Amino acid sequence: MMLIGAHAEVTDATNPYAIGLSGTISLETKNMLTINTERGVRMLPKLHCTWSINGVKVEGSTIHGHPYQRLTWK
Repeated sequence: MMLIGAHAEVTDATNPYAIGLSGTISLETKNMLTINTERGVRMLPKLHCTWSINGVKVEGSTIHGHPYQRLTWK
């Protein structure tokens, strides 16, 4: 699953200030997603957030890790 270019919104997070942030994913690392929002670029941890990516609810633990590693997960 390619996340770069997808629309993402934080629906739940350990940091209450992150909830509701939304925008386009511009970069993905093992632990973080970089999102271009209306108010600038934000880097958010994958693991401590629940995401809505293109309208699909995704737990951060599901996408935690390098993108190429997800190809081999079952």
